[in-house]
Amino acid sequence: MLLCSGVQTATANVPVLVKIENLSQGTAGKIEVTITHQGGIGCCLQNPLHFINIIEVDVDGKVQQFTYEGSLQDDPLTVELDLGTIKATSVVKVRAHCSMDGWGPWSDTVPVPELPAGGLVSVVALAATLLVLKRQSQIRR
Repeated sequence: MLLCSGVQTATANVPVLVKIENLSQGTAGKIEVTITHQGGIGCCLQNPLHFINIIEVDVDGKVQQFTYEGSLQDDPLTVELDLGTIKATSVVKVRAHCSMDGWGPWSDTVPVPELPAGGLVSVVALAATLLVLKRQSQIRR
């Protein structure tokens, strides 16, 4: 018979997505993701076999895998991911995989527009300026 005292149960500490930022320009899809993978009680931060190794991105139902060779010292981990060509209103969700703890949950879906907010504001401002100039030239006639 084996008796143990002070035994702690092991719990998986899966990676969790903290933020998705749209860096897309035109139809070239690009996002920056921030993932946290904090160690719990007894987590061995110096273990070279314990790290985030895969990041999956689901763009409109099509999953792309990105391999990552990092370590738990990168917490939070922030990486830029090139998604290739995207549609004007693509929906993106992300999850990460730990070499020891497995898959984290999928993030909430995030729209990744063809033009990021800054680009859209520039286009609207340019259109408004052109409209004002056109009206001024018509008034002068």
